[in-house]
Amino acid sequence: MRDMRSKLDLLVRGMTGLRHDGRFDEPNLDGTAGDYISFDSWEWPQGVGLYGLVCLWRHDRDPKLLKTIEDWYERHLRAGLPPMNINTTAPMMALALLWGETRDPRWETPLGQWAERLLRDMPRTPEGGFQHNVSDKINDDELWDDTLFMAGLFLAFYGRAAGRQACIDEAVRQFLVHARYLADPKTGLWFHGWTFAGRHNFARALWARGNAWITVGILD
Repeated sequence: MRDMRSKLDLLVRGMTGLRHDGRFDEPNLDGTAGDYISFDSWEWPQGVGLYGLVCLWRHDRDPKLLKTIEDWYERHLRAGLPPMNINTTAPMMALALLWGETRDPRWETPLGQWAERLLRDMPRTPEGGFQHNVSDKINDDELWDDTLFMAGLFLAFYGRAAGRQACIDEAVRQFLVHARYLADPKTGLWFHGWTFAGRHNFARALWARGNAWITVGILD
């Protein structure tokens, strides 16, 4: 157990210390530089990492780890949040999970506002699925399994914590719509995506990471 704890501490230090010099930026649609590496950036990799940190904190209640997480959100709320899309919802997903435990009043308003905007403004595919729009690309009429981890879990966590049944119902709806088009009846695994324009599952790839999104998303 002590060896596992030391490895987890090493992982946390490595994750929270991530920085890069801009060579791998992916330009966003709004003209900003898309930093998917640095810990202090607000994007889906950071959201996934924060989700892991929150899960670790829920297990061990380490006050130093909690401060690291809360300081990250404080910095971003002061600086201003990025445009809303599926991937930029990932950090909010982790925050909703945290808020469900701490009930810290600092997070209630930004979480509620993000949920309202997601329900009201997120472009939809036929049958009401969330179109997988991200910072650097508009994916017209496409469903991706990533969406359920980034946005579906956010609505489920926030809806449960805030007592917002509409958010929970929407999360369930998204899982059902995505399951209809992405789940492979032969294997039980999930395809990466679906296009309503072409009516197919792209390369029909049973993408390993996408199936990991689904495994975590459905369980949580």
